[in-house]
Formats: sequence, structure tokens, C-alpha cells
Amino acid sequence: MGTSPLNFGQYDPISAFDNLAQGYVEVRCTCTFSDCATVNYKLELGADHGTVTARTMQRLTGTETLSYFVYKDLLRQQNFGMTTSGMSVTYSVLLMNSYQRTTVYGKMTAKQTARVGDYRDSPGITITY
Repeated sequence: MGTSPLNFGQYDPISAFDNLAQGYVEVRCTCTFSDCATVNYKLELGADHGTVTARTMQRLTGTETLSYFVYKDLLRQQNFGMTTSGMSVTYSVLLMNSYQRTTVYGKMTAKQTARVGDYRDSPGITITY
């Protein structure tokens, strides 16, 4: 499994525009020749801070937070989360050593009160197959 971060860039708390970002989660099937077939798997994205429908990034040198959201669609309408609180995604990987890349879309809403600093979150990824 590999990932790329959602990098929202520099946040301007007086801007009227949301900060948008995009990243990915990549899954690779590493089966042996004798057991390779189509493998269905479910990809879920948990929450480190907040919940999957109300995520927050915490300032590294403080307790202040910024809200953000992760979606499974470009229009940012379908929350990407765990089955009970958001939306998981089910995919199929075909054959040995194949890759499946899932794009994730982020949004940090405009006009949040925030102190200057480095904000981060580390949500967990669960793969069930």
C-alpha cells in the first residue's frame, strides 16, 4: 500500500475560498501465481482527530485545530470514511502484482479562525479483503 498526502498549502483565514487538495491511496495485489484471481477489497479511511465526517488537523505546537473533509468524488459530495459514519469504497484487483490507485479529494473550508503554524492529521487506512 502507498499513499500521497493531501497538501492544502498555505491557509488564509480571511479568504472566501475553500482550500482544495487531492491525493491517493494505492493498493497492490502481491498474490503468488497459484492463488491469483480477482480480489475484492474495501478501503476505509478513519479519523485521527475528530470523526470521519468532521475531521480536524491539529497544530503541531499547540492545541488549535482546522476542520477539513475527505471525499471519494471530485465534486466533494460523498464523504470518504468508515462504513458506519461515512463511505467506504469497494474495488477489485485483477491478477498478480497489479495496482489499484484510488484518488481522494480534500476540502478545508474557508474563514476558519487559525493561528499560524503547521497543522497535520494522520487518519488510518483500513483494507478488508
